[in-house]
Amino acid sequence: MPVLPNSQGRRGGSTANRWYETFKNIKCGPSSGVLQLSFNIGGNNNGITQIEVDIDPNDFADLVDMMYSANAHATVAVMSAKIAQHISREPTRNEGVVRWARGELSDLAHRKALDAWSNDEADKFAASVDALIQELAEKEKAEAEE
Repeated sequence: MPVLPNSQGRRGGSTANRWYETFKNIKCGPSSGVLQLSFNIGGNNNGITQIEVDIDPNDFADLVDMMYSANAHATVAVMSAKIAQHISREPTRNEGVVRWARGELSDLAHRKALDAWSNDEADKFAASVDALIQELAEKEKAEAEE
């Protein structure tokens, strides 16, 4: 599991009136479908206490929100670069992700339109969104064949 070289943690407690231990060597990586943070702190009798924190994928959106709140520019810059890097490595998998995302967009457009308009208006709007999605897919296919 890779180490986060620029990160650190602090330890304190109810009996301490300050942070009394700073530690580095925080590891972060995937583990059984979750993002896992792992680190060690001093334990009783000069021992070492190992700590692991599992971040569930359902919490990833909150994690990104917190990262953005901490430093919006760095979050957008790093995430954009990393997503582009991963997409370029996995074209087949990403085709499936793109198809899924387009389907989700179509469903969302239809649901939101139904909330705001009559069925006929919502159907027309959703059909327009579907046409744009199809046009984009055809354009990407043509570019890939060139």
